[in-house]
Amino acid sequence: NQTTIFIYTTNHVFYLLILYFSAKLIERVLRKYNPEMSIEHLRNCTTYILEIIVTAVGFFLLIAMYNLLVNKEISLRDYKLGQVAGLLICDLYIFELLYRTTMRRPLIIHHCVTMTMMSLGIYVVIEGGLVIYPHAVLLLFQATTEQSTFLGLLFYRIFPKYASGVLLFSSIQVFVVKTATLAWCYIFWGQDMLPNKDHLKIVTAWNIIFPIGAFILFLTQIWATYV
Repeated sequence: NQTTIFIYTTNHVFYLLILYFSAKLIERVLRKYNPEMSIEHLRNCTTYILEIIVTAVGFFLLIAMYNLLVNKEISLRDYKLGQVAGLLICDLYIFELLYRTTMRRPLIIHHCVTMTMMSLGIYVVIEGGLVIYPHAVLLLFQATTEQSTFLGLLFYRIFPKYASGVLLFSSIQVFVVKTATLAWCYIFWGQDMLPNKDHLKIVTAWNIIFPIGAFILFLTQIWATYV
């Protein structure tokens, strides 16, 4: 089957609708808690709650793929789980980009690079480059291990008295996890891609783009840790 950029499946539609109605429900709850909250802070806090929930689901999906992530054994089950995790994160980022009133540039860059890498990864796999699938899945760890950061930001807006401790913990946790994940990505990439020069052209393109994209994601998240 030939691939086309114009395919848009129904699961994307329903998932975005779920995000929309979930956001409206969270808004109502937050409004009752603090009627004076500005629209910017309201949407930011709503996004933080959605991020905590969705990224946690994505994280557990990745943990369920331990055979793929440890032994690089690709099964149909893990292939489907990876697609679901990628869908959850990419559509969440699309919704966030449209929903929030303001976003800092590094965060926009992070979201756009993540979605581009995930889309390219799926395309490469469909075109016959299954060898890169573990690398693409590993990149999702960059997006599914930040629950403590979103919790800290939520506390900063709602419970500022307790925010400093949570934010300090999250900054350390994010730095350690992201550094380890980047190293893990490069180890897999080096083992699978560098020794073999007989790849498809699309896989060769991934071989060049992957380390650059992974490092950009790392830099944007280190910036978030610093902030």
